[in-house]
Amino acid sequence: MVDLAPEKGGVGAKLARYLDVGALRYFTDDFRAPRIEGRDAEEELALARANAARAEALLKRFLEEPTPVLAVNDVTIYLHAGSLEFLLDVAERAEVFLATAYYGSRLRDKGSGIAERERRAVEELMKICDVFRL
Repeated sequence: MVDLAPEKGGVGAKLARYLDVGALRYFTDDFRAPRIEGRDAEEELALARANAARAEALLKRFLEEPTPVLAVNDVTIYLHAGSLEFLLDVAERAEVFLATAYYGSRLRDKGSGIAERERRAVEELMKICDVFRL
C-alpha cells in the first residue's frame, strides 16, 4: 500500500488511522496539502512538486518488489505534478490496482493549475479503471 494522504488542513487522512497496516507493505511519507497550505500559486506548485517526488520514490519502492495488489490512497497528491504515464506503468505491475482520488470542484488552486491537472488525470484514470464513487 502506498499512502499519499496529507494530514493537514482538515483534509485527507492516512489509512493507518483506520486500518491495521502492520501486515501490509505500507509506504508513506509526509505529504502536504498544496491548495490549503500554499499561500500563492508558486508555493502551491512547489508543494505539489515536492509531493510528487516523494510519491514517486514510494512507487519505485513498490516496483522493487511488486505485489499482486497495489493500493494507493489519495493518488491525486501525486497527480498534481507527477506523471500519469509513470503511475500507469506502476499500476500495470500489479494484478489489481486500487486508488482513491479527489474528484470535485470544492478545492480550488490559487492559479498554479494543479486543480485542472488533477481533474484531467483523474478523468483519464476513470476511462481505463472501474470507478466506484462515494
